[in-house]
Amino acid sequence: MFRRYKIFNMFLQVLDSFRKKISLIKISTTIYEVCVISLIILTIWLSISLFTWSSEDHKLISDNLYFALKNHGGIVGFYFSNFLLKFFGFSSYWFIFLLSYFIIKLYRLIYFNLSNVEKNDFLKKMIGFIFILLGSLGIESLYVTFFCSYMPATFIDICISGCLLGNLITNYVYFSFGLLSTKLFFFALLLIGFSLFFSFSWFVFLESLLNFYDIF
Repeated sequence: MFRRYKIFNMFLQVLDSFRKKISLIKISTTIYEVCVISLIILTIWLSISLFTWSSEDHKLISDNLYFALKNHGGIVGFYFSNFLLKFFGFSSYWFIFLLSYFIIKLYRLIYFNLSNVEKNDFLKKMIGFIFILLGSLGIESLYVTFFCSYMPATFIDICISGCLLGNLITNYVYFSFGLLSTKLFFFALLLIGFSLFFSFSWFVFLESLLNFYDIF
């Protein structure tokens, strides 16, 4: 009798432990899902704020005409997008890709149970993003006049607004290595960044082009 009671008690302990683990998994999944939904909303808001940014909103805000703002992200959206565009220029749009990557990463963690996701992969993506950002900042700073001459009128204000960080980095590299080396440096950063962040192989791409050329 005592032995049966002991076995039954052990069974209840195992059941209770299993119930607690299931509860923790549910809580963990819920937290991940909340993070994914929050990131999706943030990505949409950031995209809207950046794409609807207008330099005319400065005057509208100073005149307290908030209802007439062209930025659909509101006052906060205007100031945040204005900050990004002032310092990063057109490279600000890369942050949309970064947030999208976080959304995909969290989604895969939830529904594919990727508990053993390599940390090296995340590190590789972050390094790739930094390279892309630096490369595009430098190229934008070097060719801002060219971009402004071919951009639609709605984007010319972004060219005029700055890209202060790009100018700062470009001036330093240009002073140290000269114009040609500066151009090569930023183009190399951009190409390497694409390979790391998007897991894209330029060699495979070139080989595909050569194979396509051989057909003709």
